[in-house]
Amino acid sequence: MNEKEKAPSTEPRAETENSGFPTIYYNRFMNVGEVMAACGNISKSMAYKIIKGMNEELKKQGYITIAGKVPRKFFNEKMYC
Repeated sequence: MNEKEKAPSTEPRAETENSGFPTIYYNRFMNVGEVMAACGNISKSMAYKIIKGMNEELKKQGYITIAGKVPRKFFNEKMYC
């Protein structure tokens, strides 16, 4: 059997964005622009304050955080905007 006749792989493939990361990981975190939009176009400085506060809360719970980004799941659970 040559390469053209090989059966397609049965393993699931993760679609990737331009970054090369699988889509499942690509949208895991929200950046300041996404927080601004989710909260109805608040100012950039206010969005950073929200992210910083959420990251401080996550650190107290023992999680490692990324400055300027907040996990989408955590944001959606905590924020009502």
